[in-house]
Amino acid sequence: DYGWSINLNTRERVWELEMRNCTAAVGAKKNIVYDGTISLVPGAYVLNYITDDSHSAADWNAAPPDDPLNYGITLYLMEPKDSVSISLTSGEEKDEALLRLTGMGADEFRSATFTLKKESSLRIYALGERMYSRSAMADHGWIINARTREKVWTMDPDRTEPAGGDEKNRMSDDIVTLPAGTYTVFYSTDGSHSYNDWNSDPPIDEEHWGITIYAAPENFSKANLSTGGEAAESGVIAQIVRVRDGENRQTSFTLKKPTKVRIYALGEGQNHEMYDFGWIERTDGREVPWDMTYPMTFHAGGAKKNRMVNTTIVLEAGSYALHYQTDDSHSFNDWNSDPPDDPTMYGITLYADE
Repeated sequence: DYGWSINLNTRERVWELEMRNCTAAVGAKKNIVYDGTISLVPGAYVLNYITDDSHSAADWNAAPPDDPLNYGITLYLMEPKDSVSISLTSGEEKDEALLRLTGMGADEFRSATFTLKKESSLRIYALGERMYSRSAMADHGWIINARTREKVWTMDPDRTEPAGGDEKNRMSDDIVTLPAGTYTVFYSTDGSHSYNDWNSDPPIDEEHWGITIYAAPENFSKANLSTGGEAAESGVIAQIVRVRDGENRQTSFTLKKPTKVRIYALGEGQNHEMYDFGWIERTDGREVPWDMTYPMTFHAGGAKKNRMVNTTIVLEAGSYALHYQTDDSHSFNDWNSDPPDDPTMYGITLYADE
């Protein structure tokens, strides 16, 4: 049972009831109290308090604190003259989402795309499950730049807050500023503890299990945002993606002049060996100017064996074949462990690097 207050413009927690800032409140050992002062700059704030299903003013299951009628949270003015500077509202925030992937069930993966015409600030509100055994998220969301495929926001477990209910329920509530461009939002869940199928106490805000994007209080205009559709990829020279088990695919391309090429590839590899991988070869058979080897890869999110390359090379003028090959397991939409963070791009894509 605890409370906190946040700045509505920045979503920053300006105060929180924590064990480290409390003292004993008499009665049962679990009764704690905070009695202190804070200073707040002008702005809009919301005060929150949540309880679990036991030990409260309605039904103590152990000795109550010595001030049971004030169980909860109260703000007092230190200077009565400051009352003219304060206005109170219900605390209810309008749920005017720009985009939402919520009500996420078990073993579900969803994505959505949006485009910003100008640099804009967004509020990203996400609820998910943090694994008990390690600092990782079992249910979580992230956002990538649809052109570069680079992450611009992720639900970092170390930056999440308790979401009520079981301790593994976690929440992110961030303000981010993104430049003009097209972005893809992802949310992924594992096989347990999800919306309407909780295996322990659910979060307070069950309906928002997933990720929701709102307009930030400042620096945002709806005229600058469009949603829906597939992300248009500019500068693609050749592409083999969404590759399934046991495939050996290729496509041809020709360069009229020496070209700086960005290679973005995802595959499966472990023990210093690649099992799903791509390569480029000259169609005249003279050489293989690039091959996806394990040492050049790094973790692509999800299972450790998910590997990726995002590098740039220069290819001479000429005709080429782009290849991609998979083994008999762990491929697009048939993963035998956690998928990579950018699963729809499983395979290889070549971009003209500007």
